[in-house]
Amino acid sequence: MHYCDLKTKLKNNSSSSTHIKSNQTINKFKLYFKSIMHNKQAQVMELQRSLFGIGIVILDQNGTLVFEKSKGVVENDAQMSNEVAEVMAFIEGLNASSLLGFKNIDVFSDVDTVFRLITGKLGCRGQKLAVLIEEATLLVLKFSYCHAYVQNRDHSLVAVKLARDGIVAKRKELIETCGICYTDTYIDQMLSADGCVHRYCFACIKKHVEAKLLQGMGLPKCPHEGCDLEVKLDKCRKFLTVELFDLMSERFKEATIPAAQKVYCPYPRCSVLMSRSDLQGWTCSDQGATRCRKCDGLFCISCLAAWHSGMTCSSFKQSNPPLFVEEATVKAIAAKHFWRQCSVCNHIVSLVQGCYHITCRCGHEFCYLCGAEWKNKRATCTCPYWDERNIIYS
Repeated sequence: MHYCDLKTKLKNNSSSSTHIKSNQTINKFKLYFKSIMHNKQAQVMELQRSLFGIGIVILDQNGTLVFEKSKGVVENDAQMSNEVAEVMAFIEGLNASSLLGFKNIDVFSDVDTVFRLITGKLGCRGQKLAVLIEEATLLVLKFSYCHAYVQNRDHSLVAVKLARDGIVAKRKELIETCGICYTDTYIDQMLSADGCVHRYCFACIKKHVEAKLLQGMGLPKCPHEGCDLEVKLDKCRKFLTVELFDLMSERFKEATIPAAQKVYCPYPRCSVLMSRSDLQGWTCSDQGATRCRKCDGLFCISCLAAWHSGMTCSSFKQSNPPLFVEEATVKAIAAKHFWRQCSVCNHIVSLVQGCYHITCRCGHEFCYLCGAEWKNKRATCTCPYWDERNIIYS
């Protein structure tokens, strides 16, 4: 073991003389400090952070415990060194001793590098470490007597245990268990619907949201059974691809427009969703003609078909003019596979599995077999509710 009189050294360095009392005549306290870095650093680095524990033990001159502290610390620095963590523990111990009114302390460290840093025998590497050493230096000046010792780690086992306890406590604050995959995940990587207590990791929420969007099942909601709270768009920006985020944005837009107000551009290459109220300023000179806000194509606001100048809507439907090639192809495929077209927004629906009760993206509910509307969650037709082949697979 070797030591350095920090108080004398600092005063000598500042060309000032101060009387240091003899070791035998003053009431001294022993300060043990220790920091331990989290042993799963890779997990924390994903968040660009470092997690470590601090343990502080203060004994009186008879070896009786007078103070102890366990603390977990998270720093926004994924590459933080052990030396920085140790000096932060040293500062924590000095602050505790000062607040308790102790004026004479012996400080014990089990890391020779840290001992040389705090005694000025080793230069600081990096700005953060230099700032911390300067802070520690100012704290030391508050004490009448302050000796620093380097010793074997066995003498500070209590501080080591407290540092580990600090990590455990902080991990409990930072980590939750995902309700789907049951994996312990940092809270920064967890998500819940607004006003909802059910939290899931990004990976599971991402799969859930992607499935709902790609299956055309409307806005994704909380995965918890019986919870109808929606997952908000801004929360999904962190993990969704640009394409899926745009799709989800479109779904939210659809949800905010009442079914009677929804208008889809009739041109297959566009099909953008609009509101009738939004189109009021886009009406053309021809009565009933309006322009798509995205592709600028003309269409009829009454029958929502491509603009038919000089023809009434009924005449246009009866004359059945040639369809666009893409539209004709889609309708042929739909007829071949018995797909159903929504009578409100003309969106084509394909039943993959489940019952025949369809809720379209526009909110209209109808029977997949005959197209009859569902009202108040009840069918208005006599078609069967489901087919076993659509529910059970081999």
